[in-house]
Amino acid sequence: MAILPIVAAVVAVVLFIKHIFLDPLILSPLRHVPGPKSFAATKWRLAYEDWKGTRTRTIFKLHQQYGPVVRIGPHEVSFNSLSALRTIYGPGSRYGRTTFYRMFDVYGEQNLFTFHSPKEHGDRKKLLSHAYSKSVVLKPPTAKMVERRVRQYLDLIEAEPENVSEIFSTLHYYSLDNITAFVYGKYGQTAAIRGSKIHRELIADILHPSRRKLSWSIVHLKALTQWLYRQSGLMGKLVKPVLPMQQPTTYTGIRGYALRAFEAFRADVEKITHSEDEHVSIVENLWQHHESQKPGGLRDLQMASECADHFLAGIDTTSDTLMFLVWALSLPGNEKYQEKLREEVMAISGDGLNQWGDSTTLRSFAKH
Repeated sequence: MAILPIVAAVVAVVLFIKHIFLDPLILSPLRHVPGPKSFAATKWRLAYEDWKGTRTRTIFKLHQQYGPVVRIGPHEVSFNSLSALRTIYGPGSRYGRTTFYRMFDVYGEQNLFTFHSPKEHGDRKKLLSHAYSKSVVLKPPTAKMVERRVRQYLDLIEAEPENVSEIFSTLHYYSLDNITAFVYGKYGQTAAIRGSKIHRELIADILHPSRRKLSWSIVHLKALTQWLYRQSGLMGKLVKPVLPMQQPTTYTGIRGYALRAFEAFRADVEKITHSEDEHVSIVENLWQHHESQKPGGLRDLQMASECADHFLAGIDTTSDTLMFLVWALSLPGNEKYQEKLREEVMAISGDGLNQWGDSTTLRSFAKH
């Protein structure tokens, strides 16, 4: 009987060696893909770079060292070429999304961004592609809606002490007001630019520094993280100190607001009418594909999930892009563009914002 623990220990060691070395380094079909052995052996090597916030820089350096195709995990390969980009992400791609994207499900429902199947993704995209087309976005109803918020943002800057604005926050306000009007229309449009405290608080959990720790935990320790947040009562109190982010977690407020906006639309949907100069929101565009409008259509929560996902994505993408633009312009090497922009701005008349779809001012800025 004394030999059994020894046999068990030997088997455990053999299985460990097989899992750590044989499977990823010798038996895996990815074994011939170039890359460092430490990354090929365990997913935690890349997870460590993720934790430090150096994942992107590290992968870039690996491509410089190993070429356009690099193995960065036991089951993960990174590509850095236009041909691979077209093959994987281009029209007609056969590659589905990994389970990583399921972290973006909303209200327990999948949406355009989280579907694994290219067919499901394509079918959902067809419902929305027209609303995001250039011809629609540049039409007066939508362009006027954006222009109103541009003017409100300029008023906000002018009201700031010495015209100095902390743009990380104010650009989030601008993005929030635009995307809520675009997605929900009057049923969910916010007024963060104009100072609404309730609406400004919607982005508070986005700005919280522990958001990054939560994202890391969901990606690399998904089952454990979900278990931690499901606990309540005494167990909830015990695990509270080790939660990656204290509740309410990122997007909690926004998702609640988005659901209320959808419910307000749903309660009023039979009474909605539009004039030709009014913007038609995403939620209104989707309604024609609701199960009440056609067989096999979207259920309420599927619609709510889709709209909430557009809402969530629209805040960060818009604000981050504008912030990057401001940062790029501020670099010493771009002083010539600053000067051109300054000259053109000074030459604009009081009502000189570009007309919808017709760029008559700031041409050099748009060009560069």
